[in-house]
Amino acid sequence: MAAINCVGTLHAKPGSEEALASLLNEFVDTIEAGDPGTLAFGFFEGDAPGSYYAVEVYKSSEDALGHLANVGPLLGRLGDLLDPDRHERLQVFGDPSPALREQYDNFDAIYRAPYRAF
Repeated sequence: MAAINCVGTLHAKPGSEEALASLLNEFVDTIEAGDPGTLAFGFFEGDAPGSYYAVEVYKSSEDALGHLANVGPLLGRLGDLLDPDRHERLQVFGDPSPALREQYDNFDAIYRAPYRAF
């Protein structure tokens, strides 16, 4: 299974809810315009205002690395809007390459090896 699937949870800093929602729109627009290897990407409302789940699907580790390069300028801004006290680890499903693991380790990733998947 070459595909890489990720689920991340985002929580806005108090008072940053609107700024985070606006930035998430920028992410989707940037990804739609420049991530040909992204099979699916979206933000879904969480349980509390200003909380979201990010769901990502890439064809391969190389495509996920291309995605990170594409959204790189937005990632710093994202970090400024997230509540560090509500941090949740990035869930990565699949078998990412060593280069992708190195990048995902910056997001405190947990890796879930496939048992049976297609």
